[in-house]
Amino acid sequence: MNGSLYFYRNLLGLAKHFSAIYSLDQLGWGLSSRPDFDQVVPSGEKSSDSHCPIEASENFFVESLEAWRKAHSIERMNLCGHSMGGYLSVAYAERYPQHVDRLILLSPVGVPEQDPENDPLSKPDVPLRFKVSTPLI
Repeated sequence: MNGSLYFYRNLLGLAKHFSAIYSLDQLGWGLSSRPDFDQVVPSGEKSSDSHCPIEASENFFVESLEAWRKAHSIERMNLCGHSMGGYLSVAYAERYPQHVDRLILLSPVGVPEQDPENDPLSKPDVPLRFKVSTPLI
């Protein structure tokens, strides 16, 4: 069973604060189908990043989210991503910042570990409440 399955419980709480909540499955995940990668690229052109599978995959998911946004006539949105969705939300916000009002990351993958020597939260004089609450922000 997937741990993300339980995220639906958060939607009721979010619905109290926002007029519309959309919970999306990325293409090929959950119950959605997976089209070929070359079906979703910017401007209907062939992907020029096919030599790099990471860039091609990122492009596939970012452009599918952009196509969804356009299809639903959403000009700006608060974008929240969990796990791999967090990584893809960052990639989307970097490419389309004009359409993202706020970016919320929940336990995103692809975030590098902080070097303890350079991490201000690793210092012994930082109160525990900041060490605990900062990752939640």
